[in-house]
Amino acid sequence: MPVVLISKSARPGRNDVIDLRYGTALDDPKPFILSVTAEHIVYQTQATPPFNYYEMKAYVDKNAEKLKTIAEACIARGLKAETL
Repeated sequence: MPVVLISKSARPGRNDVIDLRYGTALDDPKPFILSVTAEHIVYQTQATPPFNYYEMKAYVDKNAEKLKTIAEACIARGLKAETL
């Protein structure tokens, strides 16, 4: 079943995590949540923190297909959430 990105948002009060919600449809009542942390971005890019929301969002946008593939693999394993 195809997976679609439902939404992406920063966590309230935290600017170092972006939650990506994936589901089988835009109105999926129980979406899979992939949390992308600043630590993951540092590991992947060797960039120097701190990051603001817009820099993290740029990473997420640039790596959308890779992150979707990770989400699909997690969903296939029966996970409901994963933190990178």
